[in-house]
Amino acid sequence: MQAKTSELLLPKAPKNGSRILLEKIKPFWQHLSFNYKVTLRNIFRYKVKMIMTILGIAGCTGLLMMGFGIRDSLAGIGQKQYSEIIKYDLIAVDKDSLSSEQSTKLNQKLSSSQVNKHLPVYFENVSKKIAGTNQYISIIVPEKDSEISKYISLRNRSSGQKINLNGRGIVISEKLAKLLNLSIGNELSLVTTNGKKVKLPIGNICEMYMGHYVLMSSGVYRKYFGRKAIKMLN
Repeated sequence: MQAKTSELLLPKAPKNGSRILLEKIKPFWQHLSFNYKVTLRNIFRYKVKMIMTILGIAGCTGLLMMGFGIRDSLAGIGQKQYSEIIKYDLIAVDKDSLSSEQSTKLNQKLSSSQVNKHLPVYFENVSKKIAGTNQYISIIVPEKDSEISKYISLRNRSSGQKINLNGRGIVISEKLAKLLNLSIGNELSLVTTNGKKVKLPIGNICEMYMGHYVLMSSGVYRKYFGRKAIKMLN
């Protein structure tokens, strides 16, 4: 009854905001911007917001660290794959439809000073369903089995022991063996481009980080595929 009418018509004034301990440190608090002051008040006054802020910053930092780790891991694998294991620089495809003139030009180019060395191989890409997805497997059959080491370093990843192509079976990449749960002595089933199904005995498993490879001697190819490996790549 004692209040004035004009005062009663005005909205109620908001309550004074709670102060935090940092506000008592005048030199520090006065140099902060408005956004920093609001942030600090929210963090210290509301525990839920403080926990969400800490979890958000920790999660973003973890994602950044994981991203840097994946980048460094992939960069190292690529360098090791194409400097230590894969040694060739170029693959030239010799198609069946080449004319005699084109074949002559290709052989001249391979024999020129621009090419340090080359090796004729049979190459075929086949697909196999692995873990629900179709993945490509490269079949390589060198014309000279002993020469393949100059272009692809076949070795055991754990021991570093050199692997040679022989007549006992094929050599498959380690990643392919893990995906198919295969080991030395098992058989790898493949369907060739002409629809023929073959089962190849695994003689060894080689170190390989990118791509799936199956390497074999010309004798093994002729034994299980029933035909001679025709030169397709140089």
